[in-house]
Amino acid sequence: MEWINVAKESLEFAFASISVGALVYGAWIGGKAVKKYQMQNEIDAKYSLIAADNEIFAVVRSKPFLESFFMVCDDNILPKDKADRLLSALLHGTSGSYKRWENVQDIVDWPWEENDFFSEGKDRFRYGTYLAERIIILLTLAHGAWQDRLISKEDYHGYTNYIDTIGHHPLFLAAIHYWARHRFIRQSFAAELRNRLLMSQEAKEMIHVIYPQIESDKWLDMIR
Repeated sequence: MEWINVAKESLEFAFASISVGALVYGAWIGGKAVKKYQMQNEIDAKYSLIAADNEIFAVVRSKPFLESFFMVCDDNILPKDKADRLLSALLHGTSGSYKRWENVQDIVDWPWEENDFFSEGKDRFRYGTYLAERIIILLTLAHGAWQDRLISKEDYHGYTNYIDTIGHHPLFLAAIHYWARHRFIRQSFAAELRNRLLMSQEAKEMIHVIYPQIESDKWLDMIR
């Protein structure tokens, strides 16, 4: 009977060893799978960002008047006058004009008013809005990828340079207002966007004239 007990103990030890080995091997396989999954997510995120950035380039290239979106104005111009100059630049070379505005909602509404809907002025403003929305989409994707650790902080800031470049543009602020009002953006991204805008003196001055709601913390509460 003693040999039976010895054999039994040997089998138990063997099974225990196999179980431990299986666990170790399983953990190793699982770790490789997780790493591979993470790498694939990083690739997908970067591909999406590159595609979104390329789309912005394609839009501007197809409609050269959108290059005015990135024009630099004299710092000595009052914000309201600067806004009018930026909006007028979209209509350069045409006989188009735009409706006088008082706030960001006026800028959102005018291109979509039924009266004279197909005028060149309204058409160009709609293309400008489209460009602004494409940039917001890119920024949203970049913010999500950064939060999920799929891109580096340096890469993320490379995309947020768009905010520094066009953060003061009336149509960009109008697009932000529309997306925020309809809750198309997450509050975490909205907070990041707001902070970045208010860090720029040029954007801050324009916001104070066009879109003062964004200066208040209540603006973020609206997005919840």
